[in-house]
Amino acid sequence: AINYTLWVHGAPQDFDRWETQYGCTGWSYKDVLPHFQCLEHVAPDYSDARGKEGPIAVAKLFPALEEVEDFMKACEEHADAQRVADYNAGSLAGVSPVQLCTDGTGGGRQDCFSTLVEPMLRSCPNFQVVSETFCRRVLLDSDGRTATGVELELRSGQILQVHCGKEVILSAGALLSPQLLMLSGIGDARHLKEQGIHCVLDLPAVGRNLSDHPILP
Repeated sequence: AINYTLWVHGAPQDFDRWETQYGCTGWSYKDVLPHFQCLEHVAPDYSDARGKEGPIAVAKLFPALEEVEDFMKACEEHADAQRVADYNAGSLAGVSPVQLCTDGTGGGRQDCFSTLVEPMLRSCPNFQVVSETFCRRVLLDSDGRTATGVELELRSGQILQVHCGKEVILSAGALLSPQLLMLSGIGDARHLKEQGIHCVLDLPAVGRNLSDHPILP
């Protein structure tokens, strides 16, 4: 896998469509933007719409490469592409240098663990990380619409259930998140039956329509 640590909020219209077309209340771009702003801290020359005090440093490609500038000029001249000063403060349509999760001066890359988890381990006594543990499924209430906890398999083989007081955050990536939902009984009822999984909520779209963004030479 290749991870360039690119920092991209996403297309505002996608978030808005989740709310207006799919009923995901609270997921419009205006709703999620404050969370992006709380996470990031960018240089003063960025738009006021960007976060300035968050834990994740966001910087442009450093050092600036002459080849990148030549490529952007070619896109403007030959592909009628508009140069975008900050693709995280408006439209993604156009051409722009990438923004990276680094300190901007040739320093180290920032990942979620070192930036967010490690500080919490030092400052939050009720925060615990359990490694080498497999999540078997999400526990649901009787109607299948509210997560109440997770079922875990420890390295020793012991299986235990952990129940939540408020919410469960499912963040296992584009492949394992839908897999966990299906193992939990949320997905295409016919497919779940074929796998011997009791269907709690029939949602045929779960596990389908995977999209990728290949990098081309």
